Amino acid sequence: MTPIDLALYAIGGWFAFNMGASGLAPAFGATMGARVISAHWAALIFGIFVVAGAVLLGPNVAKTLGSELVPAATFDARTTLIVLGAANVALLLANLLNMPQSTSWVTVAAIVTLGLHHRDLTTHTLTHRLLPAWLLMPLIGFVLSAALMRVLYPMQGGRFGLHAWLSQRSGVLRALAFASACYVSLAIGANNVANAVGPLAAAGLFSVMTGMLLLAPMFGIGARVLGGPAKTIGRDVVPLGLFAATVCNVVVASLLLVASYMGLPQSLVQVNAAAVLGVALIKEGPSGMFDGRGTRRMLFLWVATPVLAAGLTWVALAVLT
Repeated sequence: MTPIDLALYAIGGWFAFNMGASGLAPAFGATMGARVISAHWAALIFGIFVVAGAVLLGPNVAKTLGSELVPAATFDARTTLIVLGAANVALLLANLLNMPQSTSWVTVAAIVTLGLHHRDLTTHTLTHRLLPAWLLMPLIGFVLSAALMRVLYPMQGGRFGLHAWLSQRSGVLRALAFASACYVSLAIGANNVANAVGPLAAAGLFSVMTGMLLLAPMFGIGARVLGGPAKTIGRDVVPLGLFAATVCNVVVASLLLVASYMGLPQSLVQVNAAAVLGVALIKEGPSGMFDGRGTRRMLFLWVATPVLAAGLTWVALAVLT
């Protein structure tokens, strides 16, 4: 094994580590905040379900990232190291600021920059598949969450009976919230592990399935060590109760699994934040949707970190290739 191969393994593992830290937030943030589960057990269970999702549907997304934005041959060892290095830096910045960020956005931004630099970008994949999905799925998440909350929210009129039933059976609600968090973790594995595996498999470091089995466990380790963003969505954007968190989780995970089946790298945290805002619309009203003190900073980072990943990729390609 050459030194650059070792460097690729290291940077792929570190990327998965960072993605795990970012992904714990939308999966277990609300259940951790409600003390349904401790941080230690949340990270462990998160990691197990991520591995399962990666094995089941992860290869579909890895194919898109490894060969359908730029030809697979574009990912030699050096360019792959640059792409993942730039994405790593951008994601690490968001994690250090305790703000969940889209690994798909930063990864695609780096790969698109690689394609532009080498003039072999497949624009059809970007403009006809990824961008429409990135625009539509958060909107769908917002609408579905708001609609479900309007129908099911326990404190709304005729649904008070549901509130009374759940209040006498808190264990049922806690179990549903926990199950929905596991569902989100499965969806994260199906979609996000491919951000690291796709380019590395295209570079010939390992097969896609081997990469899934090697890198998916790093998500759980990253969640345990650097899981600060898990506090942000539920605490700073809008406070979520377990009922609302369960609604959000079911909507988000279902959309993410659909995207994974279609081979689309999808932004988990954007879909999740849109679903949270849909809940806030029903719980707090329009004026309360953007009152969270973390919302504006989160929106800024969503734009800034992909731009940073693209800029770092371009500069490194210009200097090193």
